[in-house]
Amino acid sequence: MTYLELTCRTALWAVFLAAVIGKANPRGVRGLAAELTPVRWLPAQFAMSAAVGVITVEAGTVVALSASRSAILGYGMAVA
Repeated sequence: MTYLELTCRTALWAVFLAAVIGKANPRGVRGLAAELTPVRWLPAQFAMSAAVGVITVEAGTVVALSASRSAILGYGMAVA
């Protein structure tokens, strides 16, 4: 593992961890759902479910980037 790869993985890990921490409270989830409500292709009744899904995927990205064996999956999740 090179220092560049480790630095990139750590930076992505920190960004996604900060995103999860910022949204992982009731006010953060409601705020994200409110931001998703105006999206045309997403029905309003699914905004809360989509918000929870986004937070779940971000948390999964943090977990995947934590281990060397699953770092490729974490990179893919970060890009998606």
